[in-house]
Amino acid sequence: MWKQGLCLWLAVIVLPGLATELQLKLDNGDSISGTLVRYSDSELVLATSYAGELVIQRLHIKSSLPELTTVQPDVTGASLPVAAVEIASNKPDGIEHQHRVDLSASSRRNENSLDTLGFVSSSELRWQQLRANLDSRYDYEISNAVEKAHKYNVTPGIDYFFAEAFFWRTKADYGYNYLTTDYKNLDLSSGLGYSFVDTDQARAELVVLLGVKHSSFRQQPLLELLLDGDSSVTLKFSQLDWDLRYRWADTALEWYSDGYLLKHLNQPVRFLYFDGEINASTGVRYHLTDSVSLSYSWVLDWSRIDFRLPGMADQKLDSRDLSQKISLGAKF
Repeated sequence: MWKQGLCLWLAVIVLPGLATELQLKLDNGDSISGTLVRYSDSELVLATSYAGELVIQRLHIKSSLPELTTVQPDVTGASLPVAAVEIASNKPDGIEHQHRVDLSASSRRNENSLDTLGFVSSSELRWQQLRANLDSRYDYEISNAVEKAHKYNVTPGIDYFFAEAFFWRTKADYGYNYLTTDYKNLDLSSGLGYSFVDTDQARAELVVLLGVKHSSFRQQPLLELLLDGDSSVTLKFSQLDWDLRYRWADTALEWYSDGYLLKHLNQPVRFLYFDGEINASTGVRYHLTDSVSLSYSWVLDWSRIDFRLPGMADQKLDSRDLSQKISLGAKF
């Protein structure tokens, strides 16, 4: 009886002092924050505010852990880590990085034939409070034996985490399309982001940005009239970025969605009203192995533009494309 009373006293007195907030780095680049509840030779259990208790296998933890062999049994027979505070002080200082590539191809036949080829590359590097990203994309489309799209985008960006969940993002987006009138676009933006969760199982982040877009146009008589002889325009915009994913536990299935919603803040061209843009991708990914996956996604690219003349009804000049893609991807 006295042993059970002593263990209960230790649980009440000692455990609050060991309730240390930890941040563990995993081998896939994710980080998990929480309070260490218990541990064993093969796993740790963290209590988190966003997902309850999470069981983390030791083999996936990159944080350097001391030998935790001195323990006290609690009243239920579980283990209380005496050296839990030491784990919090052993955070890795090295650079963590991961890289992903996806190759997609599709062929559609109805009234019109459409063949597409796409390549997406995404790199992420983390070092202390910094997270750098470099995304690149190439799209090539043929419709009825005629080239419809031949374009690429490069998007570098950097996030600075000034708090555990809050970060400041600065990024650029450069796009070039050989086959359209607005053949070149450069966006520069910056804003505040919030990371709700970022683990190996789930990610949920939102970013609110303000920026400017510089668009260059090929010479055409009507455009020269609308642009007063200029060949480019500068638009100010606000933008909401999202990055969501969730992998079901003990399965190879993962749901994901990313993209942006853009709203123009000025209208520099006579008779043309730039309403906004939506670029969104959502789909499911099946992990064949830890590194190789197969994805099926829906992609929406929609630019909303109205042609407005006094005394006449608005005419829609929207550019909208909704496509489905099957992709083979690899993660390094």
